[in-house]
Amino acid sequence: MKKNFFVLASLILVSVLLFSCVARNGSRDESASQESVPDTDPYADQVPSGLNYDGYEYIIAFPQPADGAMDYQVFDDGNVISKIDQAVYTRNRNIENRFGIKISGFVKGFSDTQVTELIPLCASGSDEFSIGMLAFTFSGIPWITSGYAEDWNKVRYVDTDRIYWSQSMSDNVSIKGHSFIIQGKINWTSAMSTQVCFFNTNVAEDYGIENLYFDVDNGTWTFAKLKALAKGISEDLNNDSVYDENDRYGIIQSFYGGAYNWSIAADYTTVLSDSDGLTLNYDTVKFNNILEYCYDLLYNDHTAYVEKFDYPSESKGVRIFFDDRALFMFTDLGHGDFFRGEQSDYGIIPTPKYDEQQKKYCTTNDQWGLSCIISATARDKDRIGAITEALCALSGKLVYPVYYEEVLSERNTRDEESKKMLDLIFSNIVYDVGITLAYKDYYIPLYKLLDPKSPSTNLSSWLGKYSTKIQTQFDDLFRYVDENYGG
Repeated sequence: MKKNFFVLASLILVSVLLFSCVARNGSRDESASQESVPDTDPYADQVPSGLNYDGYEYIIAFPQPADGAMDYQVFDDGNVISKIDQAVYTRNRNIENRFGIKISGFVKGFSDTQVTELIPLCASGSDEFSIGMLAFTFSGIPWITSGYAEDWNKVRYVDTDRIYWSQSMSDNVSIKGHSFIIQGKINWTSAMSTQVCFFNTNVAEDYGIENLYFDVDNGTWTFAKLKALAKGISEDLNNDSVYDENDRYGIIQSFYGGAYNWSIAADYTTVLSDSDGLTLNYDTVKFNNILEYCYDLLYNDHTAYVEKFDYPSESKGVRIFFDDRALFMFTDLGHGDFFRGEQSDYGIIPTPKYDEQQKKYCTTNDQWGLSCIISATARDKDRIGAITEALCALSGKLVYPVYYEEVLSERNTRDEESKKMLDLIFSNIVYDVGITLAYKDYYIPLYKLLDPKSPSTNLSSWLGKYSTKIQTQFDDLFRYVDENYGG
């Protein structure tokens, strides 16, 4: 949760898909406002043509560190480094030409202080920022209860039903039908923080493990299948009676993001949301089973090497994996950008399903994928809505494919199979309001209980310590929205 977003800073990706957009000039009139782009392309936005905003500066507010957020979205001098930079640069210039605007950005606060830093700007009533890119887990609730959060459903031109917006974020994290934070292809860095399973093909061959892609396709890639494959591989190679970075493991588990992803993978919702409120959903047989499974997999029999790190270059687990001393590695997709020089081949598959009855593979990304917010005090929300919608759509058409469609061939994996796996993984990225708006990382049960410093299966103890505080937090949130925004 607290990992530095700078881990993404060395991104070097593959060829950019060029896209040109005819500049829309002239003043806005009623006839132009009625003209929509024909919906023949799922990534063609329906923002009217002919909108011109006369040099308006569209300003995006980011959390620190700047080089891990703003520098991935704002390039104003053409001095770009990678192909993904080129895609973002081209996107921005197209949008600027289309609407007659300038795109810029600034940084305020960290993931847990971002809202505090933005509130004075909202209170001033000025247009000091158009939208914010919010680190949602630590700042989601503070933003919604700040008094300045605007419901995106009320912003003209923004259509969160379109393919380039996350339906799960819009639906699952809305409160009484109000969407205060949304995520889409404009937040293209969310792809990098998406949790996946890397497998070492050399180790798989050594242990006679055949086509894992087939297991995924066949629906048999489950918790039980993973456990059966991972158990028994670990070995104290130097016979010093201590399992550390010098030994062999079935699993490498990157703790940040990956810990709470196991409940998401099991298609389990930790906090239920409906029109009557937000209710904790921890004390169930299934959640206990998930917790016990994770504890056994990660902390029994030396099956897993679990670690926390801020930079992949600091990861001992990565070194173990590429020394062919681990079969699986659960971490975020963005770490693959640091693996390109490694000799060992690997593949990418989803985190397994809970069981074969589960219909879909599920995963999520952490708060450094960021989300979009707009202030209720912003001037001309229609203008902001039009630009934001167009940016999100063009990100889906121009920026996202550079990362999403071609990245695997650049990483020396089995191109067609891995591409197919990415299609599957990205088709079902899920947000659980209990995690997305947790506010504190120890309010996430698997994060707290699976902490490598003191792992435990004592769910009742955790509930006794935190459940009242968490329920009160969500009750207060729901009450605030009900009283200030209505139903």
